[in-house]
Amino acid sequence: MVTSDEHQRQLSWNLTAQDSISSHSQCVHEIISSQVERTPDTVAVEVGDTTLTYRQLDDRAAAIAWRLMEAGAGTGSVVAVLLDRTPDLVTAILGILKSGAAFLPLDPRQPAARNNFSINDADANVVLTDRQLPTGGDAVKATVINLGDVGPDAPRGAPSSTLSPADLAYVIYTSGSTGRPKGVLIEHRSVTNLMQTMFREFGVAAPDTVLSVSSISFDVALGDIFCALSCGARLVLATAAEATNPAALIRLIAASRATYMMATPTTFGALVAAGWRGNRRLTAASIGETLTDGLAGALLQRCGAVWNTYGPTETTVITSVARLAEGDTVTVGRPLPNVRMYVTDPRGRLQPVGVPGEIAIGGVAVGRGYRNRPDEHARRYGDDPFHAGGRIYRTGDRGRLLPDGRIQHLGRYDDQLKIRGFRIEPGEIESTLCEHPDVGCCAVVAREAPNGERQLVAYIVGKAGCPSDAEARGWLRPRLPEYMIPSAFVRLSALPQTASGKLDKVALPAPSPRGIGLIGAQPPRNDTERRVAALWADLLAVPVTDVNSDFFDMGGHSLLAARLVIEVQRDFGAAVSHASFLNNGRTVAKLAELLGAESPSRTDEVPSALPLHFIFSDPATATSLRHFTAQWGAAQPVHALIPEQPGGRFDLSMTIEHHASQALSTIRNRQPDGPLALIGYSFGGLVAYEVARQAVDAGQQVEWLGILDELAPSIAELQWAQLSLRWRLRRIRRLPARQRWAKYREVALRVLRRGELWPQDDFDFRDATEIECRYQQPGHEVPTHLLVSEVTAAAAEADLLGWDDYHKGPLTVHRLTGDHVTLFALPEVEKLARMMLESLCKARANGVPAHDRTGRCTPALQGAPNEAERPVAVAREQAAHRR
Repeated sequence: MVTSDEHQRQLSWNLTAQDSISSHSQCVHEIISSQVERTPDTVAVEVGDTTLTYRQLDDRAAAIAWRLMEAGAGTGSVVAVLLDRTPDLVTAILGILKSGAAFLPLDPRQPAARNNFSINDADANVVLTDRQLPTGGDAVKATVINLGDVGPDAPRGAPSSTLSPADLAYVIYTSGSTGRPKGVLIEHRSVTNLMQTMFREFGVAAPDTVLSVSSISFDVALGDIFCALSCGARLVLATAAEATNPAALIRLIAASRATYMMATPTTFGALVAAGWRGNRRLTAASIGETLTDGLAGALLQRCGAVWNTYGPTETTVITSVARLAEGDTVTVGRPLPNVRMYVTDPRGRLQPVGVPGEIAIGGVAVGRGYRNRPDEHARRYGDDPFHAGGRIYRTGDRGRLLPDGRIQHLGRYDDQLKIRGFRIEPGEIESTLCEHPDVGCCAVVAREAPNGERQLVAYIVGKAGCPSDAEARGWLRPRLPEYMIPSAFVRLSALPQTASGKLDKVALPAPSPRGIGLIGAQPPRNDTERRVAALWADLLAVPVTDVNSDFFDMGGHSLLAARLVIEVQRDFGAAVSHASFLNNGRTVAKLAELLGAESPSRTDEVPSALPLHFIFSDPATATSLRHFTAQWGAAQPVHALIPEQPGGRFDLSMTIEHHASQALSTIRNRQPDGPLALIGYSFGGLVAYEVARQAVDAGQQVEWLGILDELAPSIAELQWAQLSLRWRLRRIRRLPARQRWAKYREVALRVLRRGELWPQDDFDFRDATEIECRYQQPGHEVPTHLLVSEVTAAAAEADLLGWDDYHKGPLTVHRLTGDHVTLFALPEVEKLARMMLESLCKARANGVPAHDRTGRCTPALQGAPNEAERPVAVAREQAAHRR
């Protein structure tokens, strides 16, 4: 029993007297309109290269509102919005609110039947979209307005409405246990309380950039949109392709200079697995799933701040937050202001501190309830017994209070599941699957897959062997979102039962490994298929016995597919895109074909050209390999290598010699015989230089060696200097006056906003520099091509980056426009690719400089050099003359 004192102490942990929060007097769009007046010309929304200022956003939303009101939208009505992630998605939502209606957010990637059900169930009278809706039995009853028809000549200015904070703001559908999605009703006052509290807790304000990666049908996206626009921040919407591809998302985090991102642990885990080094200016907020201690630690090493959050859809995005610190217990923290949270026993009484119970939520965050679900509504919603006049939502989540008032989440009481952040009611999948004519009954549970992830498994009782796995998936895919499609299907003669007649989940057998004993299975037939199958097996943690099995039928999902693409690019050096994998490479055999694999009948075929081995500095720069393969095609194979960087950081116990030895071993596996062609970029350039030494010492020929924008070891200490404040300020003082003062302002603003002098690098520059500075090997005589950018040469104050003094053999110089980063951006990278291929072809045409074990070489390449490509002897003479 809880004593009276403890009762009062628990209730005091809820901060419910925040007078400065005006959620009782304003609606969502009114708060955003106030921000428009404060910062009309600041960028509000950005998607790709398209941006809208706060004034442009408001004007476009007003035009949409007028058009909706003409169609009958207004207070008490619902308008569905079915749009891709473009700036118009945000203007449409804001326009609906300005019209007085509530909005229903729908993701175009969800099955049409599910979206149409939601539109009709919500009784939406208007659908705002940019696409044709299906007709027939599932046709919507609402009026359809094409957003493209709302032109700039529409009336401007805010339309008048009689909304109050107690009116409906949005209806959002989540998985339902009855077999159909259920609509959750959220009022304006619930959203405005979130808008005025969440970012205050996180420290996000007007100078920040909010990166939104969640689907619009997941209410986290709504929190991103409304909270960003209420404080004057810049909202960057990731496209669907960027949000589901870890490599693309890593690039977007850096390119957008994001300072805040809320995502599921699955998304953050995929970033870490893809080699993300983090960003110290980024605040990472985890939501939707249990955040493990291991992932929390990985994020703390990579981000400036890490928060864990909690909140069901029924209580407006999030209700509690916890800032994490190294070594802390991961909890869901304490409630936001004006939100009440309790841990109760089965009779609704407070549990003592430390005793598990059901988490219940009260306060302004609690939604109005479920639409058209009276039984479910009565089970979950009720009066708040601890606050007169309040309402409460019983979550079904287990938790306990810690002595300091934080809440620890302990799982679920019922069958509700969370898979990759998505809330799933197994009953909805079971009901849909049972509609198949060959299914008598079924059960859907979550089990741990061999790779450690949770997966859905469907147990089917029906005709023997019917439906097949492919037929079952084909039945479900038009009816359910992809994340609700089971990864495995098991057929039983009957579902096991307990003594009380309930499903005995413990007795359900584990799925058999996929492909084992499959009739007609085709094992890998050549080296490429075997290498691809090994990558699949590592990711899925199951053996691949049939090269014609579909990746997704074997338990793969979108994030694993993105990781696979990254692994393929690393291992094969091939620019296979995510789209080409999804369209043409979902089996081992087809992916091998994409990689240019030989057919089984031609296993002895040899490529027409030996590969170029390209050593990049990190995974992010290695993604530029696609530009080289696009330029060269089959004329010149290229393989990517990346020096080992566990956790995104260099191991300081490793030397350049160690990295080179590892690289050479990988190269020999890919190319056992023949002369080597090597190039390395930045840190990888020094590794490539040492690879050439080790190869020649072992008696192997090096036909071409390129060093791309890397300082020679003789001046590597300059990189330490470039980390110092004195050196950077000296560089700024040398700029023209206008650029100099602009740079001073940029640095001052960064200090005020983020507390840092210089932007944080994703690359582990400091540790890489330390390893480079420890390299003590002398220069060798392998003919070398130096490709140097004009900006790097100027910054180093060394025309040839020190290689003219350090290198002992012939040195040919290639000049590049741009700088150390933009040389991999279009159109500069295309020029670089042409330059490299021409140089390599010339080396092969003129004969390879043969090396013996002593490292001596034949004379350098013949032919008159031009200005972009000239022997270093000329440069040495000119440099001596200048001195």
